[in-house]
Amino acid sequence: MRSSPQSQSSAGGDDPFDLKSETAPQAPPPEPARLPEEPLPDGTVIDLLVTWGREHVQPVQFQGMDIGPFAMTVRVQSGESPAEVYRRTMVVLDQLAEANYQQKLPRFLERVKDSSSGARSRSRG
Repeated sequence: MRSSPQSQSSAGGDDPFDLKSETAPQAPPPEPARLPEEPLPDGTVIDLLVTWGREHVQPVQFQGMDIGPFAMTVRVQSGESPAEVYRRTMVVLDQLAEANYQQKLPRFLERVKDSSSGARSRSRG
């Protein structure tokens, strides 16, 4: 029989909100996939698709815009490490995303300003 939270807290000082002891142990999360750090063997070439996912930003409360997604397919040549090519490509995609954000932000803020001033003039009229 399970004891009540009140009897638990008075009996041993246990936290009545601590549910960890009552849940079954969970398996550890799976290891994330990792690209090989070792260079490709001679004569080996692979294509690698690198994606910078969509990011939703809200520079103004309740008003958001999306940046991305961006993707590049790059060729990993013999002697190159797929992990290193991935890291270099992510730097390029990150720069592309930052440039896209800097380009979009002024236009986005102008649209928010225009829509809010339009809403104010409609409420007065």
